[in-house]
Amino acid sequence: MEDRRHIVVCDNKADNLYVEAEYATSILGIHTIADTNGAAWGCNEKSTLFSHIDVIKMCTGVRGVTRRCEQPVWTTSR
Repeated sequence: MEDRRHIVVCDNKADNLYVEAEYATSILGIHTIADTNGAAWGCNEKSTLFSHIDVIKMCTGVRGVTRRCEQPVWTTSR
């Protein structure tokens, strides 16, 4: 079964770059989740209570200096 209520973001390198995801929900909320410890290895997770995650955009960079995001990925057909 498809799970569109849960999101996990992981940074698999201690390379001075953070990893985060921006996501939008079915009730038009826009949220950001980042790995728990910035530029070191680690993960973070969140869940939605009343909505589904519809679109995700992964971003990386040096906190407060640079930010580069990939193209959005839709979890459902539009």
